[in-house]
Amino acid sequence: MHFAEEVVAQSFVPAWRGALAAALSEQGLAQADIARLLGITQSAVSKHLAGRFVPDARLVGDPRFVAAVARVAAGLASESLTPLTALAEARALVRAMSDRGPICHLHEELMPALAGLGCDLCVAPDSTLVAEQAALADVRAAVRILENTPALGAWLPHVGTNLARCLPGAQREEEVAAIPGGLIWMHERVRAAAPPEFGVSRHMARVALAVLRADAARAAVIDLAPHPDLLAAARAQGLRVVEVDAALEAAPDDLAFDGPVPDVFYHQGAFGIEPVAYLVGADAATLARHIQAWRTQ
Repeated sequence: MHFAEEVVAQSFVPAWRGALAAALSEQGLAQADIARLLGITQSAVSKHLAGRFVPDARLVGDPRFVAAVARVAAGLASESLTPLTALAEARALVRAMSDRGPICHLHEELMPALAGLGCDLCVAPDSTLVAEQAALADVRAAVRILENTPALGAWLPHVGTNLARCLPGAQREEEVAAIPGGLIWMHERVRAAAPPEFGVSRHMARVALAVLRADAARAAVIDLAPHPDLLAAARAQGLRVVEVDAALEAAPDDLAFDGPVPDVFYHQGAFGIEPVAYLVGADAATLARHIQAWRTQ
């Protein structure tokens, strides 16, 4: 009897650490810094870089593995990902590669009795982990797009900008991912104050949950200034743009619409309330791509 965790420990973990060590080394990090980020000794880093471990080609050649290594290495090097978030990325990758993937195939080789059964023993379809990692990954993708969108400053409200992404069927603020501290304007670019987390933006979570209650397909929200160019670009694309009462800022839970949820809803502010526009959609990355296209057209 062999557990899939044995495959993960014996094959995936060394391959993952070796690939990350190599990627971080290529970005100019010293072995001591790589060891600190990966939580291993400098001696182990040296062995990985020297090729003392030969990983299984099915693991390191998988496009998902390659993409995850590049994404995590870049995040660790720039400090936009914490080691904890990097670990979550690795766990999500393990789960994906255990579903008819190379980890599953290695497990079958280790335990031939599994061969040909197409078992789902290692994949829990009802687990919330996959959905949580998908939501966090979506917010991170949106942030990367916005960080590479020039001249976005005019569309940022003074109260700050944030992204909110709900889990499927979310009902509580703790089930909504956002950026702690929001998005900030620095060196002529948008920057995330910290990696995304769940339950860190009460107001945006309340707005997102109100939208989700009205339309289960609208899981993401971003707030911007209702700049005339932004509203015009949204209308030109055929999106539904609706003006609402500024009172929603005081009671976002009571948000309601006459008809379907609009793609953009905004208000012109009131005494002590800054004008804000909310863009809503199925995912945060799509919203970010809209904004980038509108700002650069």
